[in-house]
Order: sequence, then structure tokens, then C-alpha cells
Amino acid sequence: MSTADRIDDKDALLKQAADALDLAQKREDATKLAFSMVERGKIPPFDSYAAFQEKIASLMEKNLRVVEEALELDVDAAPLGKVAAETIPSDPTAAFFHRLTDD
Repeated sequence: MSTADRIDDKDALLKQAADALDLAQKREDATKLAFSMVERGKIPPFDSYAAFQEKIASLMEKNLRVVEEALELDVDAAPLGKVAAETIPSDPTAAFFHRLTDD
């Protein structure tokens, strides 16, 4: 094996290792995001390991930063057209949306 072949092999191995690390990091982020979704009541708790793996696979196909941002922006607000609660919520974001629905 020539020196050039060994360098190419080394570069290819380093690229494979970097790709594997990126994939492992994305899987970890997707796992944290899935549990965050369960904790916030956005999805039901997983009833099996297979359901958990399906959710992780589904999240890994998406841009996790966008999903995370959407989850952060999702607030409980009274739907437009319905009477809002009489008390103003203590959460500033929810209070803002409450005032928007106020007549």
C-alpha cells in the first residue's frame, strides 16, 4: 500500500467518523426533543420502545432546530372566536395572546 493510499484511507476514515458523530449527536437531540414533547403534553407518552424509535426516526428526518423553535413558540391561548377566560394568565406570552382575544 502506497503512502497516498494510506492518506486517502485515513481521510475517508476521519470523514466516516465525523459523519457517525454527527448522526449520534442528531439522534441524541431528537431523543431529548421527543421527551420534551411528551413532557409538554404535545404528544402522548410512548407505549412501546418501537413507538419511541419511530418518533426518533421521524424527528431525525426533520430540521431539529425548526421543530425545537416551533415547540418553544407553541403557547396555550384561547382560540380566536371563543370567549377567553376571565382571569389573565401569569405567563407573559399567554397574557399577550389572551389580550388579543379580548373584545
